Amino acid sequence: MPKPPITVVIADQNKARRTSCMRLLRSRRDIRVLGQARSGLEALAATRLKPQVLLLDLSLSRGHGADLLPAIRKSSPGTRIILVAGRASEARILDGLCHGAQGYLDKKLLRDFLAKAVRIVGSGRAWVSRKLVPDIVDRLARLAA
Repeated sequence: MPKPPITVVIADQNKARRTSCMRLLRSRRDIRVLGQARSGLEALAATRLKPQVLLLDLSLSRGHGADLLPAIRKSSPGTRIILVAGRASEARILDGLCHGAQGYLDKKLLRDFLAKAVRIVGSGRAWVSRKLVPDIVDRLARLAA
């Protein structure tokens, strides 16, 4: 029996990027896009659809997309979040991961890695670029100290 598709909501303020993500994901049989959101409030409202994965533009809500994470996690605890950002600092990305996101994907890499990141995060694992790993380990070490 085939596995049900991974369900996704795309939350990005940029219409062209939302459309691009839709095209990239709709062509995959194992992924189903449930909806889109243009703002932080719409992203929060879309969690009532209970997607397995939420692609969250870090710049939503006037540049503070990570601030939405606690509310999203409360509204839909089973939804796993992939932060999508371009020029975000590593500190902001790490803050997002510390506040409950399970992944991060650079906007420049969407075409190459979006479907794979959705599958990985949808299966319960994390997705981050290799260049962030040392910063994550450093932050964990500081938390443990």
